[in-house]
Amino acid sequence: MKNLIKPNHLQSGDTVAFVSPSSGLAGEEFVSHRVELAKQRMENIFGLKVKVMKHALDGIDTLYNHPQYRAEDIHDALLDDEIKGVFSFIGGEESMRIVPYLDENIIREHPKIFMGYSDVTSIHLKFYKAGVMSYYGPAVLTDFAENVEMDDYTIKNIKKVLFTNNTIGNIPTSNYYRKFGLKWSESNKNVSREKINNQTYEVLSGKGKATGTLIGGCFEVLNNLRGTEVFPNEDAFKGKILFVENSESQLPIYFLKQALRSLGYMGILKNIEGIIVGKPQNDENIKEIKETWIQVLKEHHLEDKILFFNASFGHNEPKCILPYGVVATLDAEQLKFEINESGCS
Repeated sequence: MKNLIKPNHLQSGDTVAFVSPSSGLAGEEFVSHRVELAKQRMENIFGLKVKVMKHALDGIDTLYNHPQYRAEDIHDALLDDEIKGVFSFIGGEESMRIVPYLDENIIREHPKIFMGYSDVTSIHLKFYKAGVMSYYGPAVLTDFAENVEMDDYTIKNIKKVLFTNNTIGNIPTSNYYRKFGLKWSESNKNVSREKINNQTYEVLSGKGKATGTLIGGCFEVLNNLRGTEVFPNEDAFKGKILFVENSESQLPIYFLKQALRSLGYMGILKNIEGIIVGKPQNDENIKEIKETWIQVLKEHHLEDKILFFNASFGHNEPKCILPYGVVATLDAEQLKFEINESGCS
């Protein structure tokens, strides 16, 4: 079992950095109001000061053409003694381009909270390879800049995971999810996104309990990273709880099926202790996705593997935070997902 370095927790008055490790969207004028709103909420809700890193607002074209700028911002944030946490503005589609520029020694020698989701999975796996815990959780432009108000579920999970060194404990699903699709134009800033009633976890296979350390991310990104230096080998998945969720640009169902079969062929599905899958955004293709997971597990004679569905993380608002490397338990009888240790030191 790989023991990751656990960063120190945040306190009111700390400074956190905003970075753009994937898309440079945060630097575009039409979302500038969301950048400012997120900064205000960091201070007003969490008591945090914000330092926007040098290149984080350079814009889409510049950051696409200069991936090393994005890596430099992460390095500078980690090396800055004033900064205690690093938050991603948003995901995108090519964060893997900055992975070769990231220095594992800097990551390892200056362990700090690094949080984001979606395409930022590439960066999380680089932190994992370096031996440092990171956090699959809210992004600046999506969650901290939610229209009208931040979701209480998200706020509570941030405080529970990042602001204490207490055991995280039970993580229920949110009792609602927000409908995706409202444009981010400033004219919509006072329009609250629709809340849709949500259900608790659904157990698609398995009985009893499964315990292991967390590893995973956005499924599409994980699929693209297979064979790269940051994708763990099959043995690294032994004793793990795999957490995965689909992006807003889902793989076609036939492609998802083949990708899951690949994980089976590689021995990963056999090696893991259990699986927890995030709710698909807007419940898109939910029936087909569930059927595909069940089918592929059956093909590999893994019908007894515990598989939870409908978790509130990733491409859903509100969302919880999943720290890489913490011990977690899936209880199929009680429909409970628990993290059995703290998320921070």
